[in-house]
Amino acid sequence: VWLARALAPGGRLVTIERDAKFAAFARRQLERAGVAERVEVREGSALALLERLEVDDGSVDLAFIDADKTGYLNYLELLLPRLSARGAILVDNVLWSGAVVDPDDDSRDTVALREFNDHVARRDDLDAVVLTIGDGVTLIRPRR
Repeated sequence: VWLARALAPGGRLVTIERDAKFAAFARRQLERAGVAERVEVREGSALALLERLEVDDGSVDLAFIDADKTGYLNYLELLLPRLSARGAILVDNVLWSGAVVDPDDDSRDTVALREFNDHVARRDDLDAVVLTIGDGVTLIRPRR
């Protein structure tokens, strides 16, 4: 809702929800907040829907990734070529309550987040900073 309210005139927000029940809930809340006309709620697999976005139009100004943690690397790779010249990607839960630095935590999501963080840190074509707010948010921008 707050992203929709902050949009410039003519701006639009696209959100993806895998579960039809949650998508319906989101639509009701967006309507209630008075921003439904600015937001398109797409249902289905985020990977499949992102793959269908045009690659060359630079249509994504801001992407916020907060989905299944094991898909973070795939989401990043699909979003990077779709970013506008001023675009950025925000990735949630990158600190995972500190579990990402716990060598004894080998749960699926923790391992995926650790691999994601390491991957981003190794990339010399990206600028990235981890913000220690909430459960950790990484801000990523391609170096241009």
